[in-house]
Amino acid sequence: MIYGISMIFSLISLLLNISSRIGGVLLVIGLLFGVELLAELIGVLGPHHSPLLNVLRYIGNSSYREEVRQKRKEKTK
Repeated sequence: MIYGISMIFSLISLLLNISSRIGGVLLVIGLLFGVELLAELIGVLGPHHSPLLNVLRYIGNSSYREEVRQKRKEKTK
């Protein structure tokens, strides 16, 4: 696993040398997004701390979205 992450970082460093400034910024943002997603999938942050996965689930799953909306309505009452 550690070798895979180091390969990704080395590939990114090679790509940053040949990319434009905007491409480099997008590449770094994509890398941070990917590392955060990988950390959440592995469970490094803990079982109940996965904000990125929750956002993706909220966007992609309509039944989960309605469940969250109902919980928020109950909290405001």
